[in-house]
Amino acid sequence: MSFGPGVDLSYSPDESKIEYYFNGAYFLPATSVGTGLVYDNNSSSTEATLTQKTSLIGLSLGARYFFTDRTENDFNAYAAANANFVFGNTTSSYSNVPQGYSPAYNDGSSGKSSQVMVGLGIGVEYNLGSGNIFAEAQIRFPASSYNSRTGYADDVQIPAHPWFSVGYRFSFGGGNGY
Repeated sequence: MSFGPGVDLSYSPDESKIEYYFNGAYFLPATSVGTGLVYDNNSSSTEATLTQKTSLIGLSLGARYFFTDRTENDFNAYAAANANFVFGNTTSSYSNVPQGYSPAYNDGSSGKSSQVMVGLGIGVEYNLGSGNIFAEAQIRFPASSYNSRTGYADDVQIPAHPWFSVGYRFSFGGGNGY
């Protein structure tokens, strides 16, 4: 689990029910510790401690549908749908490796991966005049992935997961904070 800052740019052609958006977010690095296989010269394997540090950047294109007319109400609820492009970099290191064994990849190696996800969610916002405070919850589902180490679809995908976002949206035009 990770969190980080993001920017959301949105456009509403009629300032009422439909809004299109693009957002980007940087997720602070997350570290996981588990086990990984290491091998000797005879291809025999055993386990060693594997530490992975992952950094992610996410970009989304989507739309929000507001259940009420935003120009007439300060409190609004909406449904959201989007396509998410996630780019990651993972650095792996091994410890507690038995003598004569080594990892399949160089210790300290890194790999880049990317994944397309689809998100569906709901949210609420409250108009403060110069912008809106908001809270949004989504479920994001994997659609495809790529791993630079293998050159193929990743065998380990980011699984379906909840996504939570809270913040303040500044208004740079339009009326009534939109």
